[in-house]
Amino acid sequence: MELTMAEKRDLLERIRELVMNDVLNRADRDDIFRVCLAACDRELSKMKEEGTDGT
Repeated sequence: MELTMAEKRDLLERIRELVMNDVLNRADRDDIFRVCLAACDRELSKMKEEGTDGT
């Protein structure tokens, strides 16, 4: 499921607010980081399959 640009902005803003207000603990932060790494890995794999290098 692709997110719209507004949904992406909203997600980032919500995460930012949680960070700024010290709501997230280390485990939460690590979980968010793992999700980001998985998403980046998926996109890089997709780019390799399509034969592009992102530049």
